[in-house]
Amino acid sequence: MKTINNTLTIDGIPFELPVFFPSISSIKTNLPPLEYLKILVAIKYPFFLLSAYDFCNSKKEQSKMQRLLLRAKKQQQMVLLDSGNYEGYWNKDHSWSEARFKKVLKSAEFNIAFCYDEQNPSNSVKKVVDVIERRVVGEQKILDKESIIPVVHAAPNILHDVVVKVAKRLEPLIIAVPERLLGDGILARAETILKIRQRLNNLGFYCPIHLLGTGNPLSILIYTLSGADSFDGLEWCQTVVDYKSARLYHFQQRDFFSEQSIFDSMNNLSYTHKTLAHNLFFYKNWMSIVQKKKAKKGLYILLKQYISLNFLKKLKKKLPHIEKL
Repeated sequence: MKTINNTLTIDGIPFELPVFFPSISSIKTNLPPLEYLKILVAIKYPFFLLSAYDFCNSKKEQSKMQRLLLRAKKQQQMVLLDSGNYEGYWNKDHSWSEARFKKVLKSAEFNIAFCYDEQNPSNSVKKVVDVIERRVVGEQKILDKESIIPVVHAAPNILHDVVVKVAKRLEPLIIAVPERLLGDGILARAETILKIRQRLNNLGFYCPIHLLGTGNPLSILIYTLSGADSFDGLEWCQTVVDYKSARLYHFQQRDFFSEQSIFDSMNNLSYTHKTLAHNLFFYKNWMSIVQKKKAKKGLYILLKQYISLNFLKKLKKKLPHIEKL
């Protein structure tokens, strides 16, 4: 696997950066994970994320999920396996563990996976880095290819150091950080990403940054300007997107935007399926636009079309370089 500034290659398949993984989860969503998986595979969305927890606990549906994952891989869709700690936390399931996660690594079909991440890390940089390294190396031994992605949880005062030290030690395909750990508000988070990117760029190789829980189209654009490369989020199945403004609205408000996509006229689809297809069509096109603008240094021009001048002024104070992107 090889990564350069604008391209990510996994299993011999090159992909343009940035990329967005629509997340599948049993938490805070309307349909069972299997139904979302069916939609993503049917539409052939190029990337998606599946929770190891949901796969493990799918019981009677697990064989159906496995067949769909095999089909996704044959279609060259990129399957990202999540650790399942998000679902385990919200279900208050204390039985979810790294041992159970490793069983999923052995059985599920996927291309890349996040490591089993520590939710309550130490305040010591060395201890946090050591734990992440131990888990990535240990989980990697289960697989026959390099595909485990380190996930960094750390206090704000040591976050930058931990990310850089993990990247230096492991030289991973990607390094992941939850968006919520980057600060309060878009401006603070954009500034944090920029600082991390600047330090990573001094390592002598390009290490892409993945943001966990980032599914807002405008956030994706701003964080791409800041130096992030990969994203996942549930917004595609929780909200509806307005194609014209790239803003998100309540899931039941698609009627406001029904003329923007072809799916409203498909009488064989339910309201829910029409809305999900509407969203996925947007995200696929949106990421293609962002990729092309990044390659041609047109990201700032694109951003100016969607946000206010007042916000732009504030953003430029945090990211003085963005007019060149």
